[in-house]
Amino acid sequence: MHDSAPSSPDIHLSRVQAVLVLVQSMALLLMNNVLGALADVAGPTVVVAACAVMLIGVGLAGLTSGPLRNDRTGLGRG
Repeated sequence: MHDSAPSSPDIHLSRVQAVLVLVQSMALLLMNNVLGALADVAGPTVVVAACAVMLIGVGLAGLTSGPLRNDRTGLGRG
């Protein structure tokens, strides 16, 4: 039984998954190099502190979002 939510056709599911894995891997590759270069310049303590500040900011932004705070899926009911 299929949900009523729009999604990719079943025949394209593996292609969509492959694209998502590629995008996530590229983001990791980019950020690992950026954080490594920043650690070389400013030191690892600064990089860890910057990551902690960004993590707190993202968490607080998530708490201010009604759908994310009240609905586990983040999707509206309708």
